[in-house]
Amino acid sequence: MSDENENRNAEEDQNSMLDTDLNSLPTIEDKIEFINLLIGDSYNIAIAKKLEEFLDIQINENIYLFQANSTLLKLYQFNPTFLNKDAIAKMLAKSLMNFPCNDFLFLSYMIPSTLQKEEPLLKLFTLNSLLETCKFKEAWTHINNNPFFLNIPSFVDNVRNCKSISPPSPPPPPPPLLSYLLLIINIIFTFIK
Repeated sequence: MSDENENRNAEEDQNSMLDTDLNSLPTIEDKIEFINLLIGDSYNIAIAKKLEEFLDIQINENIYLFQANSTLLKLYQFNPTFLNKDAIAKMLAKSLMNFPCNDFLFLSYMIPSTLQKEEPLLKLFTLNSLLETCKFKEAWTHINNNPFFLNIPSFVDNVRNCKSISPPSPPPPPPPLLSYLLLIINIIFTFIK
């Protein structure tokens, strides 16, 4: 009897969480905490709508919670009838705004290849390829020619501020044998002079 009561209470708690309006939570931290509690039930398709709602909050308030986005994509994998291509495009855009972190790559493995070739996802995969290969001029042309990117708040600023070029690394030290050989050659040239 107590197991039935516990299950019923858990269902009621879950339903009350799903009824919560994310915009009624006063701070970003409260929203993130709520979403973290919600994704604890990461196989429940009923949370997809809340995660999609939170994705819009991430876009509009310039925050990023990768775990929420990957949970939503996982839900789409297991429940393809609920798949929302616009939400996938938004989460990929958010991952590009976090470039050079490999979140985009991780999420891309969870998206069917046929879907990757459809718009607007194709635009995002093209941009990712341009950024990863440091073709920045082409990347900016691609961004400026596609209103999809310009309609995402802070997208251009976040991509502009990404740190994708690291300083060149110093050349590797020569092997010890080569060092000795160079030393001997220098001694010989010094002796000859």
